[in-house]
Amino acid sequence: VLSQTVLLAKNIQQLGINPEQIAVICNASAWNETLFKSVQREMEGFYGEVFTVPPAEDVPGMKKVRGIAKHAGRNSEKIAANYINGYMGSLVLETAIRRALEKNGLVAVIQSGEVIRNELHRFREFDPLGLAPAIGVRHPDEPFFLNYIRMVRAKNGRFEEAGDWMPIDRIKGVFE
Repeated sequence: VLSQTVLLAKNIQQLGINPEQIAVICNASAWNETLFKSVQREMEGFYGEVFTVPPAEDVPGMKKVRGIAKHAGRNSEKIAANYINGYMGSLVLETAIRRALEKNGLVAVIQSGEVIRNELHRFREFDPLGLAPAIGVRHPDEPFFLNYIRMVRAKNGRFEEAGDWMPIDRIKGVFE
């Protein structure tokens, strides 16, 4: 998915877009630190959405992410926003399974994955160890967990903060 940002960055001049006059904002799914390896100069000044704190942030969750990355053979430079998102997804699943076990017991969880599914659809907020604001499901019919974004700007080969956390909400019908 990052290819759409690479394509835009490499062809922005041919498209007649001047990023100093027009703000280019990239969706979180097409925006992370790996872009600096292929289009660092071209994406200078672009903005993008992120769901997490930066990898260098000193929060309890990043200590865990770094530990998992090290175990997987990754160094700190290979931890990108999408890697942190994946860890937060595992936190959600772990929490849902634990809550399902606490409410329904081992036998019910083993007999049917439905108790875990129900927990995911009614997921109460929890703190993802400082990696982002609280994670939880706002709409049980469309269980989306990451409810906040921050804007960052590509500058000098890294992301710099360009805004505070902003709540995001569904647009009815967008997942249909």
